Amino acid sequence: MKEQLQSGGILAAVMLLTILGAWTYFSRTGSPGLTGVANAVSGEYRYEVTASCPVDLTYTTASGTEQVSRASSSWSQAVSGVGVPQVMAQLTCAGGSVTARILNGGRVYKEATSRGNYAIAHAHP
Repeated sequence: MKEQLQSGGILAAVMLLTILGAWTYFSRTGSPGLTGVANAVSGEYRYEVTASCPVDLTYTTASGTEQVSRASSSWSQAVSGVGVPQVMAQLTCAGGSVTARILNGGRVYKEATSRGNYAIAHAHP
């Protein structure tokens, strides 16, 4: 019984040291959360939206969030310096489909498609 308590205490100490070490490392270098995932890919992106009718858009830029009302059913925008790229498009008509995509280096990084009345497509990591 005494040996079990000692081995449990050692395991707890190792886990605590691991957590403290990780916390120290990430507090100095930045969290590996969504921002870290997005930054693993170049910060140069192109947002593209294709839809069956005009769309209302929301997308991220280096300076924050931008919105466009009744954008063309074929819309694109180049952005750079974006930490977490996101583009969301909502149909302004009943019925149809909408696709939102994020390209990086000419390749599709993330894509979302939705169909239906006033459908919403949200591409994000």
